[in-house]
Amino acid sequence: MKEIHLIIIWSEALSRRKQIVADVSKKFTILDTINITWDKNNFSNNLSRFYGEKLPRNSYKEKHCGNESFTCIIVRDNEPKYEVRDTSKGAKIVNINLFDVKQLYRSWTGGGHKIHATDNTHETKIQLVMLIGKTYSYYLEQKHNILETVYKRDLIGTSGWESLEEVFEALNETLNYVILRNFEGLEDELDSLHPDIDLLVENKALAVNLLNAKATSNKPNRVQYNVVINNKNINFDLRYIGDNYYCERWERNILNTRIKERYFFRPNEINLFYSFLYHAVLHKNNISKDYVFKILQMSRNINLDMNEIHFVESGLLNILTPYIDDLNYNYIEPKDLTVLWNIAYLSQVLAVELSLQRRFYYKFNKFKHKIKSIFIWNQ
Repeated sequence: MKEIHLIIIWSEALSRRKQIVADVSKKFTILDTINITWDKNNFSNNLSRFYGEKLPRNSYKEKHCGNESFTCIIVRDNEPKYEVRDTSKGAKIVNINLFDVKQLYRSWTGGGHKIHATDNTHETKIQLVMLIGKTYSYYLEQKHNILETVYKRDLIGTSGWESLEEVFEALNETLNYVILRNFEGLEDELDSLHPDIDLLVENKALAVNLLNAKATSNKPNRVQYNVVINNKNINFDLRYIGDNYYCERWERNILNTRIKERYFFRPNEINLFYSFLYHAVLHKNNISKDYVFKILQMSRNINLDMNEIHFVESGLLNILTPYIDDLNYNYIEPKDLTVLWNIAYLSQVLAVELSLQRRFYYKFNKFKHKIKSIFIWNQ
């Protein structure tokens, strides 16, 4: 099966550009040659996002590769071949056609990392979207192209995103994710007073890089990030595999059984109902009227016979617990300490205790609020 890949000649290697392009044309079908210029004020951030590394301004890598215009060659490999190669991240199975020419071109340019090439299709999908906002499937349909183009633009999302649709088109191409809940009126978030979108993602670091998301807090395990969309700050909570928001087995199932709705992915009806119920009873102190209405509404979508009586005492846990047990899931305290863990409610059916870290966190916050109240009273 044919594959799409990209090769980048960073500016410090452009003296060998003619030789490299000639060799590439013999080994692959060139679909596009793009001369890209990034704003120098954004170059460090672009390079960090592109490589998935946190690089400081004027880092060694930036100086080594160069921060002038560079060339991106998009190619089709008509006979991809995969073998194990030693990489900077250890032994990996890679497309050796691309991996080996990358090593060759690096030797031509004095060693180091002045040449970049993708060595698997997932990497290609991510970098095509980030670099030029194009999809992998777009290039699968392209034919040989001898023309060159000029592209003067930073990575996608650098100065914000135009719309939610643009954001999720990029996520769809690159990342396994779902919007956990409240997606029915997704576009209304752009106009709300406190816009917030809850995602569960397979790879949090990739999501942060792709979205150009900025952390809103330096608290450990805090997952709230800010993303600029249509010139407005939108908060994204990036829940991820292994964060104990739900147990890991359940998180993986939510992602593996996701369904497409309009231009984004969300949980299937079963996971949507039970994950929302779990969130309502264990991540909240009290269930609001709109949550009651929503739980009843979603229960009908999975043919579950529910009514108001289930909201009395431990009625909701009596619905949730058999589901948790049947699928070998478990109740688990979130790593994010800012997420409430309603142990008082859960203890009606299970013998549980708060972690030492969470007990300390709650005591510290209680003390902090007490001091704040005393300070305000004495003013």
